[in-house]
Amino acid sequence: ARQAPVARDLRLLYTVQSVTNHLVRSGTLTEHICQAVAETADLERDEDLETALVEMARTARNVFNEGLDVFENRDLERARDLQAKDDKVDLLYSEAMNLIANPSEGGGGAPEWRMRAALMVHYLERISDHGVDVGGSTVFLVTGQRIEDAMQQYLDRNVDHDGDGV
Repeated sequence: ARQAPVARDLRLLYTVQSVTNHLVRSGTLTEHICQAVAETADLERDEDLETALVEMARTARNVFNEGLDVFENRDLERARDLQAKDDKVDLLYSEAMNLIANPSEGGGGAPEWRMRAALMVHYLERISDHGVDVGGSTVFLVTGQRIEDAMQQYLDRNVDHDGDGV
């Protein structure tokens, strides 16, 4: 061969494979959520928990879609912000699990629905994590650095390491 592949080309191949895996896994999780919703359609539900699930689903979807947009546009600034957005999903996860563990006095919905809700909460949290991972893969694609290393370098750029005020 007259030309060897350059590092950027190899990073692109690796990143596309990684993003594809995240898409497939998120699609599978989404399929499980749809199945759980369909199989529990006739069961009594807890309104507070259902509201929390809907909010969590919207937020997880937004994080995942933003991860894909970050990849498409190679947007490093937004890639670095994805983790903070995922933190909201993590908070919603905790709130939903608290509602599952401590149902309201009015009931809390059918036990099978609550069990399935716990699974849906877990699936939504993972979908959001996949979006963050797509953003991390984008950082690797553009910079050649793992997201953790790139974030540390980004944070260190304004730190006075030698104490001379400069």
